[in-house]
Amino acid sequence: KKKLSGTFVYGVNSNAVFEIQNLTFKQGRNFQTDDFLSSSGGVVLSHVVAEKLFQGTNPVGKIVMIGSQPVRVSGVLDKPTGLASLIQTSEVYLPSATWRNIFGKQKIDQLVVEVHRVDQLKAAGDQAVAILNRNHGKEDGYEVQNLEEIMQGIEQIAGIMTIVIGSIGGISLFV
Repeated sequence: KKKLSGTFVYGVNSNAVFEIQNLTFKQGRNFQTDDFLSSSGGVVLSHVVAEKLFQGTNPVGKIVMIGSQPVRVSGVLDKPTGLASLIQTSEVYLPSATWRNIFGKQKIDQLVVEVHRVDQLKAAGDQAVAILNRNHGKEDGYEVQNLEEIMQGIEQIAGIMTIVIGSIGGISLFV
């Protein structure tokens, strides 16, 4: 039996997480209403996890162990495209009730929020942080990570690296 370490296990309370992140299914399906209501709903695997555990065979309907809990695979995600394809992470998604059943926690480590207009993004993030801090009796227990700002930072770093590498190449040619 294969065991994966370093795999992110997300508990989700809707399929919106797949839509927000533009994740599509290669095999199987997303979660159904019954999966969210049950403490033993299925699991959706990233393409990385599916490949590592099942090496090209269809894992849908097969059982994987998450912690000590057997969970049936309901879907496998496609490999991401664009910039998201540069980061290959091992991820699995469980309905939140299943996640709580396996890990025995109620703690929220991450919250994904979708807005209809870009100008609503900062206000929505600030509201989510305020609600989480209030509900957990904290002042600075949570932070907002805006993917658009992260992408701009990556683009700036890539631009700087291009200039540095170009300068090194120019110096080499000059000598």
